[in-house]
Amino acid sequence: MVSNVKRIIGIDLGYARLGYAIIDTFSPRKIKIVDLGVITTSPSLSFQERLGRLYADLLTLFNKFSPHICGVEEVISLRNLERLKKSYAVFGVLNLICHEKNVFLYTFTPKAIKAFITGYGDASKKTMIKNLYSQFLKDIGVTFSVDDTADALGVAVMTAFHLDK
Repeated sequence: MVSNVKRIIGIDLGYARLGYAIIDTFSPRKIKIVDLGVITTSPSLSFQERLGRLYADLLTLFNKFSPHICGVEEVISLRNLERLKKSYAVFGVLNLICHEKNVFLYTFTPKAIKAFITGYGDASKKTMIKNLYSQFLKDIGVTFSVDDTADALGVAVMTAFHLDK
């Protein structure tokens, strides 16, 4: 990899489905998508087992793609305290891996990501996906299979923009 290229992993946190996007960035608007995907865990597993699977799968991603920087969407939910606690446990797993791999971790609010991608912090998921597609994906024919990958790509792109400041 050329020295001015930064590899970024964007994460959309979840314990049932965790979206990820890996990009190489040359500037905030010039990116190359390396990989997009979702890590899933079975609801039949205990929460500790799910965290263990997420740790192992995330560690495999970090080892395979060697990101320099990680971006993650902050978990902001006042509606479901149990879900919030579980999401923060996953955030702890991600923090641990970033520490172990010496990868800097940026966090962004959902509104900041939407505002950057669409120009409007309260934009719908559909609008965000449309803007991501028109700005970064139309020339390479990538589509999203689930929202988690779109959110993760939004986080990765926002992280690239943040680096250029």
